[in-house]
Amino acid sequence: MVFSLAEVTERIRAAEEVSVRNRRLAVLNAVITASASAFTLDELLDNALDAVLDNLGCDVGMIYMLEGGDRMQAVLRCHREASEVALMQNRTINVRHWPYNRVFVAGQPWFVEGTEEAGSRDRDVLADFGVASLAFIPLVAGSSVVGALVIGNTAAARETLQEGGRLLEAVGREIGAGVLRGMLYQRLDAANREANLYLDILTHDIRNADNVANIYAGLLTDLLTGEERKYLQKLRTGIKKSIEITANVATIRKIRERRTGLTPLDLDRVIREEIAHFPDARITYAGLRVMVLADDLLPEIFTNLIGNAEKHAGPGVGIGITVEDAEEEGMVQVSVTDTGPGIPDDAKEAMFSRFEQGETRENGQGLGLRICWMLVARYGGRIQVEDRVPGHPEEGAAFVFTLKEATQNS
Repeated sequence: MVFSLAEVTERIRAAEEVSVRNRRLAVLNAVITASASAFTLDELLDNALDAVLDNLGCDVGMIYMLEGGDRMQAVLRCHREASEVALMQNRTINVRHWPYNRVFVAGQPWFVEGTEEAGSRDRDVLADFGVASLAFIPLVAGSSVVGALVIGNTAAARETLQEGGRLLEAVGREIGAGVLRGMLYQRLDAANREANLYLDILTHDIRNADNVANIYAGLLTDLLTGEERKYLQKLRTGIKKSIEITANVATIRKIRERRTGLTPLDLDRVIREEIAHFPDARITYAGLRVMVLADDLLPEIFTNLIGNAEKHAGPGVGIGITVEDAEEEGMVQVSVTDTGPGIPDDAKEAMFSRFEQGETRENGQGLGLRICWMLVARYGGRIQVEDRVPGHPEEGAAFVFTLKEATQNS
């Protein structure tokens, strides 16, 4: 009988230990989930505080964050079930004063229990917060304390907060890690905005300088002859290329930053308007009149493909554009072909990835093709390069891509 009672007691103790571990894991998992799903610091703190209180069963919760350049004041950022009196008296905390300095400066947890052994200072703190027990847990981001999690019970609990101290410290570290991620995201966002500002200034000023240089070069065209005129043509070609590069950089930035959805566009109208931008090119066009899902950057695909054919296929090149149903349901297929020298088979696969790998074709062709790949992918299609005449790359190239057809409900 004694042996049986001991075995039952051991099983109960083991079951309780498993229950405690599961509860701790549940708390940490809830805090981690809340931290990972938050988009702002306030959302992170609110979600984390809810997760802690829901899983620990505490009555009152607060989170303080250190603010100010001297980091000597902790400000209440969120709270749950705190009394009006407690909020009025504890909206801010001077972290230089004991015992708060042990939490916010030294980074040590502090547990306050309303027992007979509690000192007068502890009793004053409990009275200020209107609770019977409190736990102050530092929030550590990296190696610095950035705030504190404060939880409490209004009545004496069976289990003191200090008995769950290790769990609470782990919770504090996880919330601190979430705060650190938020701080890093904010710094990254600020750095991106600053970089974009410099990029705007750079592209704007270069574009203005190129336009002025192009105007004066145009004025010199009728004044120069012979060898000087040839040099001038090379100068104008270089200026035109600089203008194209700045335009491509601006387009790539738009693609990266664009957050608007796709809308139905008249593909036929887009193609005809782009053809009109190349009055000297020999372009034939035939195909379906169809609405596709895209945005106002769709013309950039045709600008780059027609421009590449005109530049790289040689004078008098014939360019063809066709639109037809794709094999994949709900898609249309667009082909832009040329009668130029074509693209060797061993170069086809890398045509759209060269820019990403730091390599470009002569005259920067890889940048324009990369833009085409980015836009087609954004629209849910695919792009590839083929032979205009299958099996005969020397007969010219064919850039073939697909777009989603817009339905009535799009």
